[in-house]
Amino acid sequence: MVGYLRSTSFARADLFTDHPRFEDQARSLLEQHDHDGVLYEKCVFTALLARRPGA
Repeated sequence: MVGYLRSTSFARADLFTDHPRFEDQARSLLEQHDHDGVLYEKCVFTALLARRPGA
């Protein structure tokens, strides 16, 4: 999960003055909700499929 956060534009390391502390706090919060090491997230995705006429 922490690796995923590092790869996002909203939680990348250069946005935090103390990124190691942020990661420690994130791990602590995740450990409070531990379900055998599995994190479940409900997501809804919308995909728009299109093509150009005549293609």
